[in-house]
Amino acid sequence: TLANIVGWLSGAKPLKAGATGYNPAFALSNIPRDIGLIWSATTEYSKHLPVAVAQFAKDFVKVAPDVMKRTGRVQDYINDGGGMTFLTYYGRLSGKGYVGEKINSLGNLMGWTGETSELWSRIALRDRAIANGASPKEATAIARRYLDFSQGGNIAKALDTGLPYLNAGIQGTRGFLRGAKEHPAVFTYKMAQLGTLATGLYMTNRVINPES
Repeated sequence: TLANIVGWLSGAKPLKAGATGYNPAFALSNIPRDIGLIWSATTEYSKHLPVAVAQFAKDFVKVAPDVMKRTGRVQDYINDGGGMTFLTYYGRLSGKGYVGEKINSLGNLMGWTGETSELWSRIALRDRAIANGASPKEATAIARRYLDFSQGGNIAKALDTGLPYLNAGIQGTRGFLRGAKEHPAVFTYKMAQLGTLATGLYMTNRVINPES
């Protein structure tokens, strides 16, 4: 009860509902963010950016039917322990009875694209890990570990009630830094490529659109 009161008084609950819980457009920013974090935090995809982009595209197309229908690979991922509270579930209202059912149905409808985007990247990563030689359970652990929203200390989760996405931000940073710690040379090479790409885009824009 206290958590609910704090969430409403701080504005965290309505903010989460508008940002992820009931926001179909969340998927547009979430997919590239997930791809970037997966590439940075794991070694399942090629360390060469152009090759990795092609691999991501191939895997996303390959697992798309199961992700859209929530069958096959998605069911295997859940059965192997991959389920958790995704960002899409943050801020959704719930209730019982006729009104509660309608509210839950609205949440499922409005949050479908966001949930799909979060599953899509994880199922693609799991499929790639299996192709690299991991067992299905190991692959599920890899797909969950890179950004596990269920993790977090009591203090962080308590503060998250009034500070939107605090724990999610901590876990994202944690996964990013884990990649740097476990594979420093590969991580540095990846970041150098991203830096080169960003600089190239900036310089190109300077030349093509000097007035901007």
